[in-house]
Amino acid sequence: MSGVSAVLTEAETLLSVLDAPGEAHALWRAAVERSRTLVTAVVEERGLAGPAAFTWPDGRTPTVRAMLPDMIEEYARHTGHADLLREAVDGRVGEGAPPDFTI
Repeated sequence: MSGVSAVLTEAETLLSVLDAPGEAHALWRAAVERSRTLVTAVVEERGLAGPAAFTWPDGRTPTVRAMLPDMIEEYARHTGHADLLREAVDGRVGEGAPPDFTI
């Protein structure tokens, strides 16, 4: 593969939420780009039917195709956790931006 690391750097940990919003967004965008690069490299190298770089404790190895929905599900789960934390901080719940929200 391309040698791109999937491990978060120290700057990309929970402490990054203390950064200015633009810096936190830039860290997130960089992580997204690394993830896209890694997924593209794995699909090109192994194909969707090829083995993932993961083996279950019982010795089975899923395909890359099977791991992609799992990655999406895991990302969605953590996004939900982040939303719960945000709701605890600002008290806002539900979908959509508040009426006074501006970009």
